[in-house]
Amino acid sequence: MIIGVGGGYDTQFLNKLQTDLGTLPAGAVAVVPVSQPKPISGFNVTIVEKDAASTAISIGFPINLLRGSKDWYALAIANSWLGEHRNSSSHLFQVIRDARGMNYGDYSYIENFPNGGSRQMPPQNVCRRQQIFEIWIRPVPNETRQFALRAGLRELNKMIDNGLTQEQFELTRNFLKKYVLHFAPTTMERLGYALDDRFYGIQGSHLENFRKMMDEMTLADVNGAIKKYLHYGDIQVAIVTKDAEGLKKALVQDTPSPMKYQSAKSQAVLNEDKEIMKFPVKVESGKIRIVPVAELFEK
Repeated sequence: MIIGVGGGYDTQFLNKLQTDLGTLPAGAVAVVPVSQPKPISGFNVTIVEKDAASTAISIGFPINLLRGSKDWYALAIANSWLGEHRNSSSHLFQVIRDARGMNYGDYSYIENFPNGGSRQMPPQNVCRRQQIFEIWIRPVPNETRQFALRAGLRELNKMIDNGLTQEQFELTRNFLKKYVLHFAPTTMERLGYALDDRFYGIQGSHLENFRKMMDEMTLADVNGAIKKYLHYGDIQVAIVTKDAEGLKKALVQDTPSPMKYQSAKSQAVLNEDKEIMKFPVKVESGKIRIVPVAELFEK
């Protein structure tokens, strides 16, 4: 057990806390083995059948990278550029929501981010010994779901192939160096990060290291981390939508998915749409699982 204390405490309180806790019997340290996720081969899609007017999409895979290493801070820059949570400057947001008005949010993550719909900043005390890379696309009209999936995967593929430019790198790391100051504005949140530092074995403070690493990072570091930890092809996709069989057929046949808009779009957007609508996302029939929403949490 690790107990953290923050706020207006004094030495007398700490001494009493230590004395009281010292009366507890000694315990043994539990060593919990870390289970490795099953390997992913190709596109694997779970479609949850739900009678709804919109579609939610999650895309991701495990990554062997934990907070505290230089590579983590490098990948944090790439991830922030691609899809900083609830931030309109992120690339996915610009492509899917801003340019096309398809949905509310398009974000990406290199750590578990529970209850993202109610949070602006990353949570504390949700540490894991195995982390994930994930893209959220939430929610899009059902008729645009295949196009939205293609758009998200295409941007991931482009970032892996091309990396960030010097301008994108400079802009994002300068943004993050200041933005991280908002991660823990309260004593309780700073205390939460301090406990997380103990879990991850971080020397000093993750929040302080975050800002320091922004000054030390290079474009080569960031693009190297992208190549090392991200990939395109071996991916799990989860989709909540109606007419699951129709979507399954479209994915198996890799059917083109043209977009129709209610308002005029620029020629640049329309030209890019022609590429997105045919971007290959072909899935083998045997790798698509359909689950009725009523059975989702049943064993």
